[in-house]
Amino acid sequence: MKRVKKLYRIACIAIGKKKVNTMLAICAGCIAISAFKNNFDISKTVSEIQSYMPNQNINVSSFEKAIGQLPDGLKTASTDIQQPNNKDVETAVITKIADGDTITVAIGKETFKIRMLEVDTPESVHSDASKNNAYGKEASEYTKSQLSIGQTIYLTKDKSDADQYARLLRMVWLESPNDPFDEKELRAKCYNAKLLLDGYAEVAIFNDESYQTIFTRFQEEAMQNRRGLWADDSWWEFVGMK
Repeated sequence: MKRVKKLYRIACIAIGKKKVNTMLAICAGCIAISAFKNNFDISKTVSEIQSYMPNQNINVSSFEKAIGQLPDGLKTASTDIQQPNNKDVETAVITKIADGDTITVAIGKETFKIRMLEVDTPESVHSDASKNNAYGKEASEYTKSQLSIGQTIYLTKDKSDADQYARLLRMVWLESPNDPFDEKELRAKCYNAKLLLDGYAEVAIFNDESYQTIFTRFQEEAMQNRRGLWADDSWWEFVGMK
């Protein structure tokens, strides 16, 4: 905190206290817009900023004007945890289904491999044949029964963009989500969640953890109700849970 105050004083000396405070107000507003854009109230935000800076004249119209003049990169400044909105949803068309958690899609004129985020199905097409098994074939057949070539889907991402195999890491949606973190939407629209709920995948967390808690709950629900692979006692033994 002392270092922040020192930097603040140096900046005030260098460019003037009023300019520094105005810049801080704009930055705070940008973060507020990014983090709470679904219910953002600019008047309320300005009032809150004003309460911390009573000596600065920051009104709604000037605040809106300042925001509008910012470069696009600053307008979309984000907090450490950014929730995707509709602008972050990519529309894609399925061109190939490789296995339970991997598909190929066309986005515009380009083709990409998609590895479904935060879930892992057993192997069925691994280059090392010893890793493939009957459970993987069952999970693959399930995905092929639920998705189809030519089907339009919607993609969102978490923190990571791609894995070491250059596959895009994405949440796959059967319908475009309004709130990608809403449990009802996940249950109704998200195929990653469906794999867990129907018992054909396990939770797999790598660098992305936004869905870890709710996905773990989905897996436990499938286990308790013995859905999909969990209906087979040998699967429990295979994953070391029995």
